Amino acid sequence: MPDSIVWLSILIPLLGASASRLAAPRTVAVAASALSALCIIACVAGGSQQNEFGLLSVSPVNQSALVLFPLLCTAVLFAAPKRDMTPAMAGGSLTILAGTLLAYASVTQPVLLAGWILSALPFIAGPFTSEGNWRPRAALGLSCIALAAAMQLPEFPYLIVAAIVLRKGIFPAHAWFDESVERGPLLPSALLFAGHLGAFLRLRTNELDDVLLSNLALLTAAYTAIRAVGETRPRRVLALISLSQAACLLAGIESGTVIGNTGAMLHWIVVSLSTTGLFLALRLAEVRFGESLDTRSFHGLAEHAPRLAVLFAVCGLALVGLPGTLGFISEDLLIHGTLDSHSHLSVLLPVATALNAVSIVRLFAHLFLGRLQRERSVAMDLLPRERLALACLAVALFVTGIWPNPIVDVQGRTFEFLKTAHTAKALP
Repeated sequence: MPDSIVWLSILIPLLGASASRLAAPRTVAVAASALSALCIIACVAGGSQQNEFGLLSVSPVNQSALVLFPLLCTAVLFAAPKRDMTPAMAGGSLTILAGTLLAYASVTQPVLLAGWILSALPFIAGPFTSEGNWRPRAALGLSCIALAAAMQLPEFPYLIVAAIVLRKGIFPAHAWFDESVERGPLLPSALLFAGHLGAFLRLRTNELDDVLLSNLALLTAAYTAIRAVGETRPRRVLALISLSQAACLLAGIESGTVIGNTGAMLHWIVVSLSTTGLFLALRLAEVRFGESLDTRSFHGLAEHAPRLAVLFAVCGLALVGLPGTLGFISEDLLIHGTLDSHSHLSVLLPVATALNAVSIVRLFAHLFLGRLQRERSVAMDLLPRERLALACLAVALFVTGIWPNPIVDVQGRTFEFLKTAHTAKALP
């Protein structure tokens, strides 16, 4: 039965999270994540996305996210450095995967809340918490409380706005993601961010103050882009760029136009693929050359890691609209969509994208160009499994950019589906 397949895709990561403590963490985690992805792909390919069953469903609204996220998790867990692949890392990442899939596939409000909480649990009371890393715990915990309260008090829609702002890292609640990336585990933070559950909640919600959220999203895109230009720590630079581009995604959803919504759904894919690739590449560079990298000097890492340099550049430039990638198409649709709905503040979107491009080029230059400051006696380029994972992310960005029609058609149907079929399922 289709509903059994969807439940299986969620239960497999949970079982894997438990089994990772008993066996090889990487093997168990990769196998569980890959099997979960195969279950979802089989369900979508079988045409079950047109049906609702039980507590879960696969529809045009969630099918792309359901397929994309377990594939991203598989790539990250497959390529993660050996020192990072502890049982805690494997179990926590699989918990994030299970919770995110549960929220995506949910039909009822309690199930969505359960997925929302489960995906954040490793950062609230799990393996990714620490005494000095309190902002992620506070923001994610408050987002869970706000969403639970919104379901009990539908007459206060601003509770949903608060949940979205807190989870998505929209100004003024953006600092938690900075702190999680800089002081916490980098790759699990990237996976949590790539879920975009705040944007998904907005897709599922009918009655909200569109003006407030869209203005906050556009202001966040510009503010974090400006801050990224002046940052010197690579982790914080990437965190701010990711927040800026994800805010552009939310602004496209809030535009209320077919062009803007289609651009937002395409940008969802771009941001997920590109930011995951960037964080993974940065972590691999840190393992090889130390975590003291900054933008005060030119480190010349490309001398020993040319493949890492190329794949970092591809993921970074695709995020800001490199022609030939899906990012170029999504940025164009987003700008046109926001121009139609927000003629004044919409100018912030191309400004933010331009500033993010400057930050990406600047970060790449300082990390990979120049003369290597410390000589190494062994080759430091990517291992085959690392090369395969990053190459898959980069190829996906180019393939969807060169042949965009199938994916544009799929994402374009989301807006029409939301207008006609989501009323019964939307949050109050």
